[in-house]
Parts: sequence; C-alpha cells; structure tokens
Amino acid sequence: STVKTYEGEAMQEKGSSSLIVFTEAVGMEKVETPAGIFDQCIKFKWEIMPDKGPAIVRYIWLAPGVGPVKLILDDIEFKLTSYSISKRK
Repeated sequence: STVKTYEGEAMQEKGSSSLIVFTEAVGMEKVETPAGIFDQCIKFKWEIMPDKGPAIVRYIWLAPGVGPVKLILDDIEFKLTSYSISKRK
C-alpha cells in the first residue's frame, strides 16, 4: 500500500501548533448503510499526530462514484443515509 504524509498547521485560539497526518489505504471492503450496499469501498486510515497530546486515528470508506459512505471518529460511527447523483450536462 502507499502511505502519503501531509504536514500542516493547526490553528488554535492561543497560537498554532504543528501536526502530521499519515494517510494510508488499508483495503477494499463492502459497506452496508441505510442508503444502500456499496461494494469495493476503499478504506482509508488517517493518523493525526499533533506535537502535543496523543495521536488521533480516523477511518473513512469511499465508494466509487459516490464518495464517503462511512466514517469512524473516536467511538462514533457515521453512515450515509441518502444520496443522489446528478446527471452531467
């Protein structure tokens, strides 16, 4: 798998601090949501490493032609409930 690293600045009320975000495609999965079943979703892992405090891990599943269909933030799971695809002119 390919690991991409991004660096940026996190703005806070009293200044800013550095953080590093590691993004990794960790696999392909079928995802079931209230909006339907999506085959061959790419599961991404985001590991956010602030210069102060513990690392934060997030997961997101992207479905071809749809985009994000599932997201895990801390212990909270979000799933797509509905979507529509507009026709291009």
